[in-house]
Amino acid sequence: MRLNIIGAGHVGRTLGRLFRDNGLCEIGDILNRSQQNAEAAAAFIGGGRPISDSGELTSADTWMISASDPAIYPLALELAQTGAAPPGTIAFHCSGGVSSTALGPLSDAGIATCAIHPAKSFADPQACIETFAGTFCGAEGEDRALDVVGNLFERCGATIFLLKTEDKEIYHAATVFVCNYLTTVLDAGLKCFEQAGVDRPTALAVMGPLVMETVRNNMEHGPEVSLTGPIARGDPDLVRKHIAILAQWDGDVLALYRELAKATLDISRRKGAANATDLEAVRTLLER
Repeated sequence: MRLNIIGAGHVGRTLGRLFRDNGLCEIGDILNRSQQNAEAAAAFIGGGRPISDSGELTSADTWMISASDPAIYPLALELAQTGAAPPGTIAFHCSGGVSSTALGPLSDAGIATCAIHPAKSFADPQACIETFAGTFCGAEGEDRALDVVGNLFERCGATIFLLKTEDKEIYHAATVFVCNYLTTVLDAGLKCFEQAGVDRPTALAVMGPLVMETVRNNMEHGPEVSLTGPIARGDPDLVRKHIAILAQWDGDVLALYRELAKATLDISRRKGAANATDLEAVRTLLER
């Protein structure tokens, strides 16, 4: 199978390398707006012809568009207009934020399309190569494309789970909550530790076991069992103290605390350990 890659960023070069290392694909053209980046991707992958002009594209069985979300549709349209991808070939993208419908111009041209999103951070391509096995990937699109492309991912050690195309955006919102916004919450906690006079290295050392144990408990037992702290207990006095001290120091951190606490009230009610009157007192504090 010959694979052409459009978009030579971290995702494109990581997957290209994985497919090549596992003997699944011959890497063909690697198209990027920057010739230098295309050449760097080819060097990392260990194969492929770096180009920077879509007019230079040659034929391939499968096409991977690994570009930013806003660029996927324009690139699909551009590829369809070049005629380099004939009917019967396969095209896919790897975004979690847009569905396979972003490849509409290719689908209209008789090319089977799908989207497969690895639920993984690609900040370090080399590290991703070493840890990709076991990665879960959300997939949706046309059956023929899913069969072929899903097999590529599975033979690299991934686990595929199917999505409905219309559910792609809410799926991606879920990944943003558990990955991106977890980072935001940890950053707020780090700021509070430092405000309390705990130096950053010590704060990170304290946070590590707490975070890992909390994640493990949630994965094994779910949020209702895992929730601890003042809202789990229904402790309005402690919540009041938190609000007062945060109000004196950082309004943005206070606003985040309030919104997270409001959402946590629902988990506490499901947990059932706190008195309903106490939880209502907490809710009243948070609404002020």
